[in-house]
Amino acid sequence: MKSASNKESPLYMRLSVNPYAIALLALILLVIPALASNSFLSGKEPYLIQRLAEDFNEKGIQKTDELSYSGRVYVYPLGTIFIISGVERFLGEKAFIILPVILGALSIFLFYLIIKKEFSNELLAAISSVILLSSPSFIYTFSSITMFTLPFFLIILGFYTLQKPGLNPLSCIIFVSTAFFGIQQAVISVAILIIMYKKETRVYHLLSIAAIIAILAFFYLPSFAQYGFPEIPDFESRNPLFNLFSDLGSNFGISLFLVFLAFFGLKRIWKEKYAHLRIYFGLLAVILLLFIGASFVIYSALILAPLAAAGILYLWSSNWESQIIKDLTILILILGLLFSSVSFINDFKNIEPSEEKINSLLFIKENTPKESVVLSHHSYGIWINSIASRKNVIDDYQLYAPEINQRYQDTQEIFSSRNLEKTKSLLNKYSINYIYLTKEMKQGTVWQSEEQGLLFVLKFSNQDFTKIYDKEGNEVWKVVR
Repeated sequence: MKSASNKESPLYMRLSVNPYAIALLALILLVIPALASNSFLSGKEPYLIQRLAEDFNEKGIQKTDELSYSGRVYVYPLGTIFIISGVERFLGEKAFIILPVILGALSIFLFYLIIKKEFSNELLAAISSVILLSSPSFIYTFSSITMFTLPFFLIILGFYTLQKPGLNPLSCIIFVSTAFFGIQQAVISVAILIIMYKKETRVYHLLSIAAIIAILAFFYLPSFAQYGFPEIPDFESRNPLFNLFSDLGSNFGISLFLVFLAFFGLKRIWKEKYAHLRIYFGLLAVILLLFIGASFVIYSALILAPLAAAGILYLWSSNWESQIIKDLTILILILGLLFSSVSFINDFKNIEPSEEKINSLLFIKENTPKESVVLSHHSYGIWINSIASRKNVIDDYQLYAPEINQRYQDTQEIFSSRNLEKTKSLLNKYSINYIYLTKEMKQGTVWQSEEQGLLFVLKFSNQDFTKIYDKEGNEVWKVVR
């Protein structure tokens, strides 16, 4: 896919591209969701990271997290927590917006340089960068701080330095550092080092892979030796389509239009076959990793974006019987890509927690004993331990969660049962002091009517439960003992 000479190339192939303008576009686009959001921090991960960073500043590295699941082994990625704790000291809460936006712009800038180097085509690099920037997974990762923000940038930076022969030692350090950010990030780094393997740099690659494995063993083998394999939640969605594709409801998945264009891009580079073996291996690695875990979708755009860009150029240069149909087809595909990003940004501004929920959780923090245990739907667990600073029974961070499936079954039993004695028994089992209900729980997430399960018990058992908060559909009930 080398560029043709200026005499042979059409005008659109000879346009000058400014990577700094693309980086500036990234800054603007990534700031929009933060400005349009209901609250300063949106989603769950920013609140979790903020709490863990503040705990790190106060207490250092902990062996257990006393708030999640009312006590669990501490298996959070230390890299993100350590860096955010340091940056927050200087920037305060602004770090949770400023840092990811800056890293996002730098990532786009480096990605442009990487693709330009790999394909020797400025236009392809520019289109690839815009496609990556507009992908929901990228916007999600860099609009606010997440567990993927820092390692995503490091992986791109590592790949960039890997292309520079004189920077191989630095590349080695960068890829090894990703092991401090979680198993998934380490797996991606190892995959890149294997795919980009060269005889002249094999020592750096082998040392990096060995160091990554050693770090993972140091952090995770003790937990494995004590607790065995992590229990797999049986209440997670098992439909990969809904986890992978933003068009089918995934919060930060890939667009079907991106996959469709990538298919045409693959068709284009297939003509050169062996010239792009690393692209084929990269695509195969992404597909295999997506079968392992849907969260790898965050990194899939790194390989799909240049393929989709190649697909656009392939369609543009193809001979069609009708120029109008050709133009309309390309336009629809491009608009489809843009629709996914616009739709995600529009949804992002409505991402919880709303101001009403934050106020209800702050009420719990200010009006309940510090050692209280609060029951709610698992989707609110992280906000309970991060905003309300209280122990939860169950939440969405599931790695080495204690008896996660049993807890889920017991909470479902509490929510569904109208038997007071059975409900009280399960509440006592987990030492639950308060119950947190939201309007969404009462309108479909858990119940369909006010006479179902726990709602019925709360309504007709005044001696055992007392409502202490009721605003905007959010309620807090105290368990009387």
